[in-house]
Amino acid sequence: GVSTNGSSTLALTRDTSVVKQNITDLVSAFNFVNSTLDTISDPKSSDTTIGATLPNNSLVRQVRQQVLKMVTENSSTPGTNIKALRDLGIAIQRDGTLKIEDPTKLDDALQSNYADIEHMFSNDAFTASTSSAVSSGLAGDAVKKLAELTSPTGIIATQSKNASNEVNTGKDDLAKLEDRMSKLLDRYTQQFAAMDSLMAQMNSLKAQLKSTFDGMSAKNN
Repeated sequence: GVSTNGSSTLALTRDTSVVKQNITDLVSAFNFVNSTLDTISDPKSSDTTIGATLPNNSLVRQVRQQVLKMVTENSSTPGTNIKALRDLGIAIQRDGTLKIEDPTKLDDALQSNYADIEHMFSNDAFTASTSSAVSSGLAGDAVKKLAELTSPTGIIATQSKNASNEVNTGKDDLAKLEDRMSKLLDRYTQQFAAMDSLMAQMNSLKAQLKSTFDGMSAKNN
């Protein structure tokens, strides 16, 4: 605003640096999540820690879609001029990353439409609630969605539990298979021993018969 007293004019400029930094951090956080999802879903990833751990997994696709919607859709409490991140010069790139494409547009919006931005992000609330049914703006709704995704009953925990159950079932099946193979090996070993004994007896009988025939031949001669 501008305050005029006689010939003196005092221009008041809002300090938007903290809000701008928060928006920059949001872009970085999204790109980190996106990069992590790329790594765990890439079957050719060279990352030895999390690389290729969930290739072609539906959970990764669901999480990616949910996070993407958080930064591309209109706020549930849009302002008059600022309704989404795109109105701040922020957009998704071809490689899937989020970028402040137009820093000047962001600076102008922070100076000229600060109230709109505040309303768009938080519905003018000081803190985001994970339980309130009231629309909480882009940021507030994102907090609720993230809380839902990571809750004990959310899709991440549910699929993790299902995977754990499948692993345990696989271990049980493997243990049963090993038991069957062990018993089969024992049976084959016993059969081999019996065949080996029979072969020894046959060789002994063959030797005896040969000796007998040799003796009979000698007498005849």
